[in-house]
Parts: sequence; structure tokens; C-alpha cells
Amino acid sequence: MDAGYTLSPPDLALLVNAGGASRRMGRNKALLPVGDGVLLTYVLRRLRQLAQAGIVVVANDPAVVAALRPEPSLQVVADRWPQGGALGGLATGLALMSGWTLAVACDMPFVDAELAGYLATLATDDWDAVVPQSDGYAQVFHALYHPRCLPVLEANLRAGKLAVQAAFDQLRVRWVCGDELAARQTTPDAFLNINTPQEWTAVQARLTGDKKQPEG
Repeated sequence: MDAGYTLSPPDLALLVNAGGASRRMGRNKALLPVGDGVLLTYVLRRLRQLAQAGIVVVANDPAVVAALRPEPSLQVVADRWPQGGALGGLATGLALMSGWTLAVACDMPFVDAELAGYLATLATDDWDAVVPQSDGYAQVFHALYHPRCLPVLEANLRAGKLAVQAAFDQLRVRWVCGDELAARQTTPDAFLNINTPQEWTAVQARLTGDKKQPEG
């Protein structure tokens, strides 16, 4: 990764939301097997180099904790808003952060570290969030958030407004889209998330043949 894209440590933290119910998959997506680990650990390895300020994994399944190698920089916490969907996981993790945080979901096997590093260069006091927008959709996971977003997120949770996008009208969002996004995105499927066994079968074949699987 181009070192010019990264913030100097300890500026960026990593939040991985692994608290979903995985209803369409029929089993916990975070624990889907990849190589000698699981999908969650695969995602962590892809982004670990950016997480100089620590890592928080939001998960409700004890098996997720068991799948993670203990380390001082990593916390696993239960979702404080278990009925809040993705917004609840985001708010839970962000409440533990002191600065800019890259938020991703555990079911995104092709997260793009170089793109995330570029987003980090845009994370200034002028903004509350830095969010890619692809094909007209806000990529709410694979985005950066500052803890000053938290009051808005929690207010929406209390009001039952569970779409992360609903908070953006109340936040200062730096959008990254169009040619700017195309120039920085190095992984075509960076925003792809896995929801069904059929989708997992297709992706698993790609991961098995991936010669650039992250190490460690």
C-alpha cells in the first residue's frame, strides 16, 4: 500500500460489525471458513495495517470471540443495540473510539485497504464522516466516522430510524464518488457483502484461488 495514503499512528481505528443475525446465510457469516481461519479474521488481516489506534469487533456470538487471537489492541464487545441492525453495531463500536474510525462489516471479503487509506487522508475536522458512494448508493460500511457522529446515531436508534443513511442529513459528510472513487479503488468488489449460501459459494472459490491472501 502507498504509505502516502495512510495517517500517522495512532490516528485511525478499525471497527468490524459482526453482530448480525445472518438469517439468509443460515449460519454466522463471521465464521465462514477461509483458509486456516474464518471470514472475520480474513477481513481483519486485510485492514490491520491501517488500525494503528486499535480494533473493535462488535459480536454477540461467543464463537466469534473464540475464533479471534487475543491481542492487546483488539476488543470484542456485545452489541448495545441488538435490535438496531447495522446502525446499532456502528453506534456500539463508535462509542468506544476516541478518533476517526474505519467501519466495515465482517461479510466484506474484498475490503480495499488502499481505498481506506485514501479516505483517511480526507478525515479532517471539517467532516463527521467520509463515505464512498458507488452507483448512487452510500457505502456505509467501508466508510470513516468520527465519534462526534454518535449523538445523531443514538438519537436515530431511540427514534427507530435504523437506516444508517438517515443520519447523513444531520452530519457533515465528505462524499467520495465518481472519478475520485474510481481513481482510488483498487479492488473492484470492495463493497461486496455476502448474504446467501449461493453468494458464499461463488466468493469462496475466488478466495481459495487468491494468491494475494493476507498473511498473519
